[in-house]
Amino acid sequence: MIHMAPPYPNLNIIQTYVCQVCEETLAYSLDSPEQLSGIKMVRHLTRATDYHTLVARYLSGFLLLLATGNTETRFHVLKILLNLSENSVMTKELLNAKAVSEFMGLFSRNLL
Repeated sequence: MIHMAPPYPNLNIIQTYVCQVCEETLAYSLDSPEQLSGIKMVRHLTRATDYHTLVARYLSGFLLLLATGNTETRFHVLKILLNLSENSVMTKELLNAKAVSEFMGLFSRNLL
């Protein structure tokens, strides 16, 4: 066990773990097996609403992966977004102006 103060002192151990998984997933090189594994883990963590607000903090990073990742990466990020969208509280996060513009940018990029 690590004998250091957690980087998120106001969160419990599981919440800290969720934040670390999100940060490490976004830090890995694009489309790497490690990143894909992290995305899958976040996808499973978002099946229940317990950690939606924590994952929502990293929404811009996941939207960037959606815009730049390969097909498999995009598929799993879309599943994360689908899981988040099932929570009415997350609707505000998903529909904020930045998220919508990034998401719509995906469609305009594919049409060109």
